[in-house]
Amino acid sequence: MAIKASFEPTTSQLSAVGAFLATCLAAAFTVSLPQPAHARHITPPPVPPEIQVPAGNAVFLEGHGVGAQNYICLPTTSSTRIGKSGADHDN
Repeated sequence: MAIKASFEPTTSQLSAVGAFLATCLAAAFTVSLPQPAHARHITPPPVPPEIQVPAGNAVFLEGHGVGAQNYICLPTTSSTRIGKSGADHDN
């Protein structure tokens, strides 16, 4: 009886190694994902009692704006009416 020495991997061994490497790669990407940011504490500004937010709610976003927005309604010679088809259509 002759013993055959074979060092070539079989198809099942290659697929097992591929699955192992894919699992390792997926685990590495999962661990390396950025962690969620923790925002600093935001103190709400003082507001009149008529528009105060009900108790139990919390501030979650603070925004800052620069500039101004001006909205001007100018008179026109034609009238605009809104109907079934939308604005600026004769119905």
